[in-house]
Amino acid sequence: MNNEAETLYKLIILYMLRNVRFPLNNSHITDFLISHNYTNFFKAQETLHSLVEDRLLDETTVRNATQYRLTDSGRYTIDSFRSMLPKAIQEDVEGYLKDHRYDYQAEVGITSDYYKSTSGDYIVHCQIREDAQTVFELNLSVPDRTEAERMSGRWRDASQDIYSTVMHRLLRDDETHNPEEP
Repeated sequence: MNNEAETLYKLIILYMLRNVRFPLNNSHITDFLISHNYTNFFKAQETLHSLVEDRLLDETTVRNATQYRLTDSGRYTIDSFRSMLPKAIQEDVEGYLKDHRYDYQAEVGITSDYYKSTSGDYIVHCQIREDAQTVFELNLSVPDRTEAERMSGRWRDASQDIYSTVMHRLLRDDETHNPEEP
């Protein structure tokens, strides 16, 4: 990969992550680069790997999805070299993120996983995160893997109702509590 193209791809990725307050999955970044014909899948992966090696991005894996977040060095780099990124590309990134922001935020912010505990049962770990802060976390013990998979798989769709119910129950005023209300 020539240096000029590699630099452009790096700046695009850094700019994408600078414009969101949550991590982006590998698929989010790659989809943008490919759908806008900036590069191909393999060069996108090379660039992401290089940015992690250079410590401009932090990489974590959550439920088989690799997520990226800017490091302080990455933030400094894009702030310093943003002017090297053509305005048209900046506008492409901003439009793309605007169109997909809520999908991406929900995807990376609502997670679930399960694991086998030392006692032999399974723990289903469910979480809602906003801006790198855990807003709600729930760990449930279930007797078998099938139930753990089912609960973990349903978390994304059920999370808002469960969160809302828990908050309502914990914050309601006992004096106005109707015994017939759940």
